[in-house]
Amino acid sequence: MTVGYASKPDTPETGTELSTEIAYDEARLLYWLRQRNLGEYVITTTRVAWDEFKSKLVQKDGRLIYPGTGEAVDGVTLAACPAEHLHPDEKEVN
Repeated sequence: MTVGYASKPDTPETGTELSTEIAYDEARLLYWLRQRNLGEYVITTTRVAWDEFKSKLVQKDGRLIYPGTGEAVDGVTLAACPAEHLHPDEKEVN
């Protein structure tokens, strides 16, 4: 749950300002906003499912290839590292 703060006007009893806490449930509020097409209040982040995608890549001629298309992947590079850091399931395409 996320919490924010808001101020209330002076109370008639004391004349002092009270502070109240505004709390919200992220999942419920997102659902409510989406149901009412209030997307301008929703932040959407797009990210690569890196672990899943990386597990599909194969190495060929020093490049990383995505077998689904047979293409070298743009934006992904191979870096040299000591042999003890290599994963035992490393794949090479001939």
